Amino acid sequence: YHDGTRPREVYWASDEAQVKLKPGADPAAVLAGAELLQARAADLRLRKAFADRSAFTTWASALQRREEVVRVLPVFYATARGLANRLEQERMTLTRRVALTTPPGIPGEQLAARYGARVLEKVTYLPDTYILEASGSFEALDLAVALRERDLVPVAIPQFAMRARKLSGRRSAA
Repeated sequence: YHDGTRPREVYWASDEAQVKLKPGADPAAVLAGAELLQARAADLRLRKAFADRSAFTTWASALQRREEVVRVLPVFYATARGLANRLEQERMTLTRRVALTTPPGIPGEQLAARYGARVLEKVTYLPDTYILEASGSFEALDLAVALRERDLVPVAIPQFAMRARKLSGRRSAA
């Protein structure tokens, strides 16, 4: 994808998924053949090998239809080294959201409708900027690429989420 300044690469962990459950749901009931790597409250990190994106999407869609599941997201890493070593500080989940800045005079609603997305909000502090929601996580990547390549928008960035990290509290000498 392109971050508005330069092309960026991210690395899909084709054997990992992040699953958010409703409060009180039993993680064991939704594993669907996956190995539980980590559970933090209602957030599960699962391992299950997927042959390709389509296999992941099919599995995630079936899991997402379960009553106790809030969402299923693919996992990416910021670098190839991060993926190879499963570095937690580089681990990201791909959301369904895309930050979009349109050329002046072209409404975000028009572009969203063209690709089957919806406008979640118009960003009031940046001109011609919107947050769109695609139909799925991988579709957010496709949407961002299509908007940049076909519609020549200045910014179309898929939104990744990372786990908040505690800062060390140490100050460096200036």
